[in-house]
Amino acid sequence: MKLEKIIIIVIACFMALPISLLAKNYKGAEIYSNQSYLYGRFEMRIQSAPGSGQLSTFFLYRNNSETATTLWQEIDIEIFGKNNNQFQSNVIIEKVEGTKIMSEKKHTTPTSTQEFNIYILEWTPDSINWYVNDSLYNTEKTNAAYCNAAMSIRFNHWAANNTAWVGVFDKTVLPTYQLVDYISYSSYTPGTGDNGSDYSFEWKDDFDSFNSSRWSKANWTFGENLCDFLPENAYTEQGNLVLKLHSIILPTDIESISTNSIHIFPNPCTDFFYIQCNEAIEYEIYSSIGTCVVQRQTIENPQNTPIYLPTHISAGTYYIRVYRLQQASKEFTIIKR
Repeated sequence: MKLEKIIIIVIACFMALPISLLAKNYKGAEIYSNQSYLYGRFEMRIQSAPGSGQLSTFFLYRNNSETATTLWQEIDIEIFGKNNNQFQSNVIIEKVEGTKIMSEKKHTTPTSTQEFNIYILEWTPDSINWYVNDSLYNTEKTNAAYCNAAMSIRFNHWAANNTAWVGVFDKTVLPTYQLVDYISYSSYTPGTGDNGSDYSFEWKDDFDSFNSSRWSKANWTFGENLCDFLPENAYTEQGNLVLKLHSIILPTDIESISTNSIHIFPNPCTDFFYIQCNEAIEYEIYSSIGTCVVQRQTIENPQNTPIYLPTHISAGTYYIRVYRLQQASKEFTIIKR
């Protein structure tokens, strides 16, 4: 069956979820390197996620910068979801504890950031350069000298509460996905690098699988972030690192949901419900943390075929991906009693 769109449906039972899942209504993802690096060339191929309010990022971060005992050092590539051709370069430093200095600059690209592009960050003791598809977009020298500590490598996908910066958070497009095809690292070796450069190749990760010896997954949040980071929202699929952002908002009781020629009922439901539309569908069921609990099933006649919830599924929040041929899709929520 050809995949046209994906519909996400949440089935929520009246059972308390762990506090860590209920802290915020939206869940994003972050990975970070287990090793920290001082200077070098970082090359990656990224497809950013669409949606106002969202950011798809790569950044270098001095671990513990958020504490009062470590001066902040950070170098960013922040790709906006509110449009499809803009990103921000940024260096964040503290010369004195508690006083951040930023060098934010926005850049417009000729290609869509929501397609795959190659981003390169070159970091030396006196200069930081940002490239997209071999074009130089920014050079920072003033604050580069204050980035003199080893930093971890990080990717994350999140939504910010700063509407003036990222736009109003558009919840209707969820779930969304940031994809990373690969990342490579070359160490800074001035005058002795590859092909006469100042950089010597060290390693490349194609994300054919998740290398837990190189990467860890975040399980935290921060004040400006509308999301919690769930480890389960960072995974590899079809040769890409996937960073997922989704909602767990539970609705009030309603009788049914109808849109785009799809009718879902009853709602609330007990052991089964219907997804009625005028064509064959396929569906999968996932837990709230992304574990597949029902493999893909086909319904040739969804007008009259009930979807029973397997008896092994306990109370909780579940997502149902519905695959269709033609109609546009939307996120739905139903309640199981």
